[in-house]
Formats: sequence, C-alpha cells, structure tokens
Amino acid sequence: MAKGDKQKEGSSQSGVEEHGRENTATRAGTQREKSVSREALGVAVGEMGENLERVEHTVTELESVVFGGLEEVKQNAADLNSRFIRLEELVTGSMQALRDDIEGMKARFTAMEEDITLVKRASANAEAVGGTSFGKVELPKPNRFNGVRDAKEVENFLWQMEIYFDNLSVVAENAKVWKSVEKCRTFEKNPHNR
Repeated sequence: MAKGDKQKEGSSQSGVEEHGRENTATRAGTQREKSVSREALGVAVGEMGENLERVEHTVTELESVVFGGLEEVKQNAADLNSRFIRLEELVTGSMQALRDDIEGMKARFTAMEEDITLVKRASANAEAVGGTSFGKVELPKPNRFNGVRDAKEVENFLWQMEIYFDNLSVVAENAKVWKSVEKCRTFEKNPHNR
C-alpha cells in the first residue's frame, strides 16, 4: 500500500471517529433535549390536568347550583300553579254566586211587575165601578179636645184635625172644618169674643 493510501485510510478513520463523536454528541444533545422537552411536556400536562380538574370542579358546582335553582323554580311554579287554580276556583264560584243572585233578583222583579200590573187592573176596575181604588183606610182619630185653655194644646188639637181631614180627602167637609179651625184660632187669640 502506498503512503497516499495510508493517508486516505487514516483520514477516513479519523472522519469516522469524528463523525462517531459527533453522532454521540448529537445523540446526547438530542437525548438531553428530549428529556428536557419530556420534562416540560410533563409539567405542561400536569398543569393542564390541574386546570382540567379545576374546570371540572367548577362545572360540577355550577351544575349543582343550576339544578338546585331549577328544583326551586319548579317548586315555585308548582306553588304558583296551585294558587292560581285556587284563585280561579274562587273567582268562578263568586261569579256563579253573583249570577245566581242576579237571576233571583230578576225573578223577584218579574213577580213585582206582575203584582203592580194586578194592582193597576184592580184600581182601574174599582174606579170604573165608581169606588175608590183603595179600600177603606182607617186613620188614627185625633184626641178629643178637653177644653183646656192652653195655646199649645189647642194648636196641637187643630193640627191633628187638619192632618186627619187631609188624609181622608174629604173636600166638602174640609171647608166646614177650616171654618171651625179659623173660629178656634180667632177664639184662641182673643178669648173675650165668645
């Protein structure tokens, strides 16, 4: 072998050795990088796991609050529904009672109208026959004058007589009574003119 060949062989060996060292160094660097990136990845995954646990815990709490609130809303809705039903029954019952009262009043008014019609017919028939439309009405008679010369007593007696004759509707007799009343009043004012 020649000297040049030996040099080639030596340089190729050193190249292999250098390349081997580079490969080993590159492998070690890559392994360190891989281990660092594995560690960083592990830390990141751990942090993500913790964040995920917090999110799950928060979601669980929110679900609990929402479902608890939902139950409360359902209960309130059921209470309101039962109150509404009771109110509706009360209003319906009151309306029916009012309708019944109105129907009763209508029936009573109808009966009263019939009674009024009968009274009108009886009155018309009585007038047609020559009588009064009303039967004989008994009025309380005034007290007898006891002859007391007290102005108050005489005035009361005369007032009672006036009311009595006005209620009897006696026209012809009324004129006579008024003459008597006037005489009594004159006598009352001047007792010496007997």
